[in-house]
Amino acid sequence: MAEPLYGSDLSCTTDLDPLGTVVSGAVMVQQRAIRRLISRKGSILSAPFAETIDLRDLLSDAVAPGGAAKIQALIRAALLDDECISDVSAQVTFIPTTRTMLIAVSATGALGPFAFTLDVSAVTVSVLAR
Repeated sequence: MAEPLYGSDLSCTTDLDPLGTVVSGAVMVQQRAIRRLISRKGSILSAPFAETIDLRDLLSDAVAPGGAAKIQALIRAALLDDECISDVSAQVTFIPTTRTMLIAVSATGALGPFAFTLDVSAVTVSVLAR
């Protein structure tokens, strides 16, 4: 079976690649997934109606009872809204000493499995692993 073609895009996880690198395939799908988790609703110009969340806005929810499960469900909904992604699991861990969340995501799409880990503070999101 042929690999589906999803086109290409400029490389962008938390910010545009200053070199203007173009990505496609599984790398592009993974980067799109990360952007869905760090963008407020309506802020992705190419997909203004996409289901998105900004994890920075949910930091206080992570310490509330049931907060991690709520965030995991929001992550799953946002990523499953992408036609390229068919399965998602997320693990949310609040780190009290640094007041950050670690978000470990594993997903599967037509191009195969991928995973990434995000470190989320009230101000920044860093991609720790891809």
